[in-house]
Parts: sequence; C-alpha cells; structure tokens
Amino acid sequence: MDDLAERAKAGPDQPGVYLFRDQDGKVLYVGKAASLKKRLRSYLGSRADPRVRLMLDRARRLEYLVTKDAVEALVLELNLIKVHRPPFNIRLRDDKQYPYLRVTLEEEYPRLLLARKPDSGGSRYFGPFTRAGAVRSTMDLCRRLFPQRTCGRLPATPARRACLNFHLGRCPGPCTGKVEKAGYRGVTSDLIMFLEGHHARLISGLTRKMEEAAGRMDFEGAALWRDRLRGVREVTGGHPVVSPGGGDGDVLAFACSSNHAAAVVLCLRQGKLVGRESAHLTGVEGWSLRRVMTALVEQYYQHAAVIPPEVMVSQELEDGAAVREWLRRLRGGPVRLFRPGRGYRADLVQMAVENARLALDQLHPAEERRRDRAAAAAQELAQALELPAPARRLECFDVSNLQGRQAVAAMAVFVDGLPEKAGYRKLRIQGATGPDDYAMLRQAIYRRYLRGRRDREEGVVSGFSVFPDLLVVDGGRGQLNVALQVLEELGITLPVVALAKAEEEIHVPGRALPLRLPEDRPARQLLQRLRDEAHRFALGYHRGLRTQESLRLPWEDVPGIGPRRRSELLARFGSTAAMRAASVEELAQVPGMNRQVAQRLKDYLEKPGDSARD
Repeated sequence: MDDLAERAKAGPDQPGVYLFRDQDGKVLYVGKAASLKKRLRSYLGSRADPRVRLMLDRARRLEYLVTKDAVEALVLELNLIKVHRPPFNIRLRDDKQYPYLRVTLEEEYPRLLLARKPDSGGSRYFGPFTRAGAVRSTMDLCRRLFPQRTCGRLPATPARRACLNFHLGRCPGPCTGKVEKAGYRGVTSDLIMFLEGHHARLISGLTRKMEEAAGRMDFEGAALWRDRLRGVREVTGGHPVVSPGGGDGDVLAFACSSNHAAAVVLCLRQGKLVGRESAHLTGVEGWSLRRVMTALVEQYYQHAAVIPPEVMVSQELEDGAAVREWLRRLRGGPVRLFRPGRGYRADLVQMAVENARLALDQLHPAEERRRDRAAAAAQELAQALELPAPARRLECFDVSNLQGRQAVAAMAVFVDGLPEKAGYRKLRIQGATGPDDYAMLRQAIYRRYLRGRRDREEGVVSGFSVFPDLLVVDGGRGQLNVALQVLEELGITLPVVALAKAEEEIHVPGRALPLRLPEDRPARQLLQRLRDEAHRFALGYHRGLRTQESLRLPWEDVPGIGPRRRSELLARFGSTAAMRAASVEELAQVPGMNRQVAQRLKDYLEKPGDSARD
C-alpha cells in the first residue's frame, strides 16, 4: 500500500489513464482522469467507497499513461477495458458480440447483411442491437419491404438463372444482368432512409414514385411502389409522436440492483419513438450513479453506428465535457449531451427509467439464479476434491486428430461457471508421427504453462500469466499422470483432475479409485460443460484444418509455388489439366514465375501417377 501511495503522489498533473494491478499482474481497474495527480490522490486519500477499498486491498501495482487530452484518455480507457476486462470496472456485458446491420455500399449492387464488427470500409452500419432476435426480425422486414440480393453471384451474366429468392420476390435478381444499377441503388437509398428512421421523407418519396409510374401508364410499377408504401405505413404508423420538435435523439437510462444494472436506450427519429434497446451492466456495485451513467454512455457509443445530435441521460456524467467532445468527434458534428429537467424530454427520460426498472425485475432473478448455481457448483467441487478454496477459474485441455494427421489441442476456460472465451487457446501439435494422445496432451500443457511461467518471471502481464484454480484434462488416469508430470517438470503446483467420458469418472491424484458424482449435482455438470466446450473447440479447429487440406492442390507443394504464384497460375490456365498441357515457356510467362520454377512444376505435373486434381 505504501508503494501505491508513493506512486500516486508522483503522478503528473496531466490527463491520462491509470491501471491498478494485483500481485499476479492482472488488471483490476482502469480509469481515466483530466489530472492524474488529483484523481490518484483522491483514491488513496478518501477510502469511503467500499468498492474502492476492496480494489485497493487487492492492488499491488499502479501504472499510468499520459495522454494528449481528456478525450484521448477516454478512448484509451475504453480500449484497455475491452482488452483486459478488469473485474472492478463497469462493463456492458458481452458488448463485443452485439450485432449490426450492414449495407454494403461499396459493392456495385449492395446487400443487407448481419455484421458483428464495423470496419472502416465503404459500408453503412446500423446498431448495435443488444438483442440478436431484434436485428434478425428487422433484417427480414427490410428484405420484404426493400428487396436486396442476398448472395455473391456477381458479376451478372444474362444467361444465368435466378435463385429461389428472386422467384419469391425477395431479391430483384441482379445476377441475371437485367436489373438497372440506378433503380437498384434507389431501393437501397430507401432502405437506408428506413433504417435511419426518416419515415416521413421515405413515405413522401415512395408516394412520388408511385404517382410518376402511374402517370407513365406503368401500372405494374405503380402497384409495386403502392405495396411498398403500404408496408412502410403499416410498420411506421404505430410510432407515437413524442417530440414536438421532430428531431433525432437517444434517451439513456438505467436501474441498479446489487452488482448489476439494466440499461435502456430509446431511439427517436424525426420526433417518433422508433426503437428500444436494452443492455446489461456488470460491476456497478459501490460506484456512484454518475460513474455508472458515464460508463453506459461511453461503452454504448464506442460501437454505435449512429450518434444523434441529442443524447438525453437520466443522470449527470463524470467528465461530461470530455465525453461530449468525444461524441462530437465521433459524429463529426455537435452533440447535445444533457439531463432534461422538465418538459417532454424529461417525460421521455422518465419513460426510459421505468422501462429500465422493468428490465431489471426480469434480469435480477435470472442473474441471481446463475450466480447461485455457479457458487454452489464451485463450493461443491471444492469439497469433493478437497480444494483449499472454491475454484473460480478452470482450464480444460483436449486434443483432436485423425490417426495423427492435423493434430491439434485446445484449452477452454471457465470463470465463475461461465465460458471466458477471451482466454481460449488453440495450437497445432508439432512433430506428431502417429495417434499418440498422451504425447499431444503433454506438448499442449507444457507449451501453455512454460509460456505462463516465463511471462510471470519476466513480469509480463498476459493471458498466459494467469494460472487456473483447477486444471482439468479430458481423459482418464493416463492423461492425469501426463499433466502431473508436466507440471512437476516446470515446477508449478496446481490442482489437477481428469474427467473420463465413458462413466464421467473424475480421476484425482492420490486416490486409487475414481470419484463419481451424481448426474444432477452442479459440480459434475460444471465439469461436463467445461470438458464438452474444450472438446467442441478442439474438434472445430481440427475439422477446419482438414477442410483446408482437402482443398489444397498437390502441385502447391512444389518448391517455389506460393500463394501469389498459385493465384496467377490458376487465373491464367484455370485448371491443372490446362497447366499440364502448357509448355515450360508458357508456364514461365505467368507473372511472378521464372523458368526454373516453371521447369520444376512441369516435371511434377508430368511425373507418372500424378494425382493432381483437375
């Protein structure tokens, strides 16, 4: 604690980010400050906050990074929270998995797709949607109202037959070569207008197109626009007008209970309530309402595809000026971030708060049940295995191969009874000469904990430097002995068990007979879920490698033939048969090739018994 106090006193009077770490180097908390000196002294000077007390009791190291300004500190803080997922920070649960709707404007004929991570390409993104069911139903509705192609069958060829979606009216069929690009782009513009919530402008445009088609005596086209207009009116007609000004904005509110909070985001477009998103915040216990609100705004808009000109909140924010400037930079225009005091905006905030309370009532029992099950399983497992304390972090290894080919291993990680997928690891087994599962398991465990021991010795904080409270291997007594031998060689002491598939027997060091737990016991179910997850992860990796192997062409192994030359050869000749019929001079003329490599390739293609696929 004295070291932390000295480090805090030495903090500079500049904006930046600070990190508290425990004795193992794991990040406990990441924070930002306009003045590191003032913020850090306030932490160590006043310890009234119970959550701060708990964090400081576990903290052994304090680090800080100076930034150019408070906005840069905010961005760095969000990135560090996402990387380290510190236990004392408030986090949007599973925020990295929130889906988006993507309109691929960079393509000649854009598509509407589901995306998990926005990129910096030419696509437009809408979201994030905190419920996968909501984004899929929205996608189905959009494809019905504004048909878009769903496959990659381009460039168009007039002779190509259209797919079933075309005949069902779900795709205009640009792959047939009979769809005008301007008309297709017009439908895409209507789709974007619909997703943006500009429904009045969309309805006006559809009405105009319908009347223009009728004026040209194009009654079939007019009927199409009429049906589309009717569908849009049916969908948007139920949205109440809640903003007399008719502007765009978001309303953010939350309700807290224990260590969790339910958050609600109401989306207003052109004065109408067009969407409601809900999210789950963890790690809120002990923090002020201002800090919870700040975390919600920062983490929600970190990935949001649309930032409106008005953001209304139910609580004031910490460092509101920095957050406001950050939003302005993201939007590319001014953002009014405020807590309404009266009027219809205050009524909107109250509506969001009430919805958050209802969401919390639904969340709390389920979350409590999950926590109770995880705690019961960890406690029961500790008693059954005679562990000194309940095992919060579990790691499980499994190997997968086909008679020694494409041998791989995988490690699954559970924390507090749930998968911690950021900690999963997979590796290819080196030097496998046959189906020796013991040797493969030995290599996997050795490489993982050798790396972990090295990182610990060098003071490097990584996913490898964190050791589990219990190591589980898939198998029986033999696999257990392999794990024990590896840990002994490395000088690492960890509780280890093996879980056999046949009878779900738990092999424990020092016990002659395996341990059997009843099927309905939480401890057994926890181990089974962990083992099955490791098996799934290893098998998926193995199957992926086998698929890649089956798609390889034999002549790709010719010395000097890499990915670029392979692509050029296939682009030039199209098949192995055409390459076999070509002369050495023709092969050498391919971009990137030379006569020496061309001769080696020709010799390979002409050798007797060549099994190269045509």
